[in-house]
Amino acid sequence: MILINPSSLLPNDFPLVVCECLAQMQAYPYENLSKIHRAHNFLHNDNRPRSQDIFLQEAIELGTGGTCFALTHHLHNQLKQCGFPSRFIMGDKYSQKNIHCALLYKHDNTDFLLDPGYMIYTPLQLPTPTERLSFRVDPNDITLFTSTLSSAWVLCTGAGKTVQERFSLRQETVEEKDFFDFWRASFSLPMMGYPVLNCLKDGVQYYLQKNMLLSRSRSGSDKKHLNSLELRQVINDIFNINPDLTEKTLTHLGY
Repeated sequence: MILINPSSLLPNDFPLVVCECLAQMQAYPYENLSKIHRAHNFLHNDNRPRSQDIFLQEAIELGTGGTCFALTHHLHNQLKQCGFPSRFIMGDKYSQKNIHCALLYKHDNTDFLLDPGYMIYTPLQLPTPTERLSFRVDPNDITLFTSTLSSAWVLCTGAGKTVQERFSLRQETVEEKDFFDFWRASFSLPMMGYPVLNCLKDGVQYYLQKNMLLSRSRSGSDKKHLNSLELRQVINDIFNINPDLTEKTLTHLGY
């Protein structure tokens, strides 16, 4: 498998501001604590998607980011404010529909994937029906190809025999009102019953699910099961989430 540097496929006139807005999303962790907090009436007494102002306020005050819906919507608004419109696309995982989302950005009739929810902070050129593109996006390898069974781009991670399919990203775009409906529906997903956090720091990916922390870099990976105190320390120290928000949410979840 030949790994491509994503920037090598960007045309010379590709808007720098699009790259900058996407790169800046690395400042916001993927986390569902604020979403669980909101769903159980700790903050806003409803489950409406956060506005741009609330997203930024909570990022500053609580260290939060959000799940793929909040991160994607924030990037969409940032690009729109800069004069670069993007469109929402939805992702499925086998029989689970609309559990992931990203943005489709078109430049000179070429489609590019902007996916801050999967911690991809550089635009990826999307393949034509006959292409299979593999990118080096540290600490992962990302492979994209077009499904022969449906109108979708398949996103995989890994190398060689370890490649795993993650999502099928449907090629048809959705309107913002439909995106909001999928966002609201996501409050009923099973992941609302346990903590899920993800961030990328200095080339190391930290992924926390329930009480297991996975650290992955180009040199290898490590798993660690955390006790109750360690869980809180990791969320505060690695993901920089406000300790009070962390404590209230974990206590509600029984951790």
